[in-house]
Amino acid sequence: MSVALKNTLFWSNEVSLDYFSDFRCKSPDFNKYGKFIIRLFPEQFEELEKDCRFMKCKNMYSKIIWVGLCPPNDKDKTKVNHYNFTEMEFVDKNCKDNIYSSFTTIVPIDEKELFIEILKKKFDIIVKTNAGNSISITFNTDKFQQTIHKGMKFIDNERTTKYPINILSLGRYTDKTGTTHKLLSKMKINHYLWVEPQEFKVYESWYNPTYCVLKNCECDYSTTLKMGSQSVRNHIIEYWENFPNGSPKKIWMLDDNIICYKRMNNGCKTEYEGAGIFTTIEKYTEHLENVKLCSHNLNGDITQTNSRSIISENGKHYSSLLISLGTGLRFEFKYNEDVIFSLRTIMSGFNSLCFSHINFDKKTSGLTVGGNQQIYGNHTDAGYATKFDNTLTYLKTLDIPYKVGKDIYDYFVETYKLSIEPEKRKQKIKSKKHHYLKWEVLDIIVPPLEIEKVVPNENPIQPELVNK
Repeated sequence: MSVALKNTLFWSNEVSLDYFSDFRCKSPDFNKYGKFIIRLFPEQFEELEKDCRFMKCKNMYSKIIWVGLCPPNDKDKTKVNHYNFTEMEFVDKNCKDNIYSSFTTIVPIDEKELFIEILKKKFDIIVKTNAGNSISITFNTDKFQQTIHKGMKFIDNERTTKYPINILSLGRYTDKTGTTHKLLSKMKINHYLWVEPQEFKVYESWYNPTYCVLKNCECDYSTTLKMGSQSVRNHIIEYWENFPNGSPKKIWMLDDNIICYKRMNNGCKTEYEGAGIFTTIEKYTEHLENVKLCSHNLNGDITQTNSRSIISENGKHYSSLLISLGTGLRFEFKYNEDVIFSLRTIMSGFNSLCFSHINFDKKTSGLTVGGNQQIYGNHTDAGYATKFDNTLTYLKTLDIPYKVGKDIYDYFVETYKLSIEPEKRKQKIKSKKHHYLKWEVLDIIVPPLEIEKVVPNENPIQPELVNK
């Protein structure tokens, strides 16, 4: 007999659902099932639905449930309107999340492979195993593939930022390694390059002074304190907080291994050059007094052709930072100092914002000569094991509040184990995760973001698409 389920995951239909009572209540037998999240085009659904209804008459598939068929998503996942972001166009009308319909089906785990094979016979699909027994299926069709502006880039006419841009650098005084300085010089954007005294002369013979001021940290932090980049970061903050001509309200702080910035819009990521990389964030946050930390999102964290919120609140920040001065906050610890700074910011009651309209691409931390390569153990398993162990120990000293039943420390340890144990890599888990904490388990109360204080920009940047 048919059963109407109260669980919002399901909807009632003619299929008997008694078999799935243990799934619905998450009994000890819960792991017997795999949850397939399937995305397809509306015109494909009728054909697939017909076949699957036929399959449900077979003994093998009498236990398949179809649930939650949704129309193409027309919600504003970008939250552009919510955040009143008018500094630069950011839309998602060509993202595949808005093109597809989707449904979820529950399949006994021992029948998972058979179900996938049936789909493969009918469609060219991409299968991705998620956490637990959740499986995502995307149809590999050209319909959602957007035209990427290959060989093209966006530029704008802005060359001046409101706040000083600072690059901290160590051992990267070649065109191959000192990529951030080369990039900003190419874009004709003024900036400061901070180096330690033992390397000042070699940087002086390499850097381009046209748009750059070379600054001596006046202390060989890397050899005396051996605390990674946190000492130089704090030196830069204190320099500007005590600047003789008056302290700026904020400063930019960039890693020295950024390769490029990309604009995300309309399901495409395209290289972007111009001060708009920085000024769009400067202008947007100008009237948000409680926002004390901002950043660009990492290019690798933004999936092309998928919807993405323009802003993420109170999460991790690294590599391309806009930092408010006068908060009393400082970088701390040898490893993951930028992520810990992110935690400290929201634990102090301040808001932080990560922007996805412009993303940065960088060389892998600890892999390139210079920077933190030495303290990361030259990108070896042993080096990362040391980093994770020490970071875990330090995190526990911070007394981070987290939600009941979700131990952020245990999750961090598990990530570490999955990263360095060779036998675990077969599970297709990204190896050597750099800063992966589950921010959603944090139990930190931050005052609501005062979006109404944002002043709409009547003259947004309109970048021009040109040949590289």
